[in-house]
Parts: sequence; C-alpha cells; structure tokens
Amino acid sequence: MPHRYLNHRPRSPGDRTPANVARWCLASVGWAGVVVGQSARHPRQAFWHFWHIVNEPRQITVLVFFGYLILTWGGASALHNPPNTVENAAGVVAMFMLSAMFVGGGLIGAITCLPGWNWLERGGVLLSGFAALIYGGLAIYLGATSEGNRDLQVSMIFFSALMLAGRGFWIWNRPYAKRRDDNTTADG
Repeated sequence: MPHRYLNHRPRSPGDRTPANVARWCLASVGWAGVVVGQSARHPRQAFWHFWHIVNEPRQITVLVFFGYLILTWGGASALHNPPNTVENAAGVVAMFMLSAMFVGGGLIGAITCLPGWNWLERGGVLLSGFAALIYGGLAIYLGATSEGNRDLQVSMIFFSALMLAGRGFWIWNRPYAKRRDDNTTADG
C-alpha cells in the first residue's frame, strides 16, 4: 500500500469524521499487512519497514510499548487469579473492574503507541492511570488496616502512576499525525 494513504490521517477536529478515521485505520492496517507479508521473504527488510513506521523517538516508543504489554499481562493475570487481599478489601466486582481497566488501558496503549496515534493512546493512559491510582489507594488502605509493610508495593504503584502521567503529558499536546521534527527525533 503506498505511503500516500498513511499520510492522509485526521489532522484537525474537522477531519476526524468517522469515515475519514475508518479510511485511515484501514489504510494503516493494510500497510501493516504489507510489512508482515514481506517478512516471509525478506525479514531484514520487513524489520526496517516496521522500524520506520514506529513513532519517534523510536527507542522510547518501543519501551513504552513493552510497558503497556506488561500492564496488560498483569491485568489479565489479576482477571484470571485476583490477589486475595485486594479482592477481599475491594470486592469481587471492583477487582474485576480494576483488572479490566488495566487490560483495556494496556491494550489501547500497546496498539496505539507504536504508530503514534496519540489521540487514541490518551484513552489508554487515562484508563491505566486511574486504575493505578485506585490500586495504590487500596494498597495504602490495606497497609493501614492490616499487618505487614506495603511501602514497597505502594511506592512501585505510584511510580507507575507517575510514569503514566509523564506519558500523558508527552502525548497530550502532540498533533494527530506523527511528529518527525527536531524536537522529537532521536537521530537528529
């Protein structure tokens, strides 16, 4: 699929009609299919095609992608086998909703961070950030009402929430298209 389809993405609120967004998403998925299709014949070339699709700064974006994957894995693990102390404190339904927020935020973030779809990644950051704050509040509550030290757990949870807030600040004012200028390039 030619690059001209990837360059026609919603740039202003007027361009974000459902038809334009759907057309752009289908063109992007088609381009990803071309990259995957090339990987069977030319793995190195397919890697470089994929690498140039990743949003700048590429190394940071890949790290954020793996962070979202870890968040999704943790939420899916808690959906399958929730922690007993948190489930007893919050309840079964609240623990399910908290785990679903982690899974949803992680999936949205992982899917949208690599191509630079910042306007969609914001939802993943918000969902994951609110889930981390709720989970941190539960850990503080459990630390105050039960025996044991939960300071390490609370510090890691709030560190994660701060990193998600940093990612949110990074992407919130970005334009809808990929940013490839001197302010965000790692090469230049």
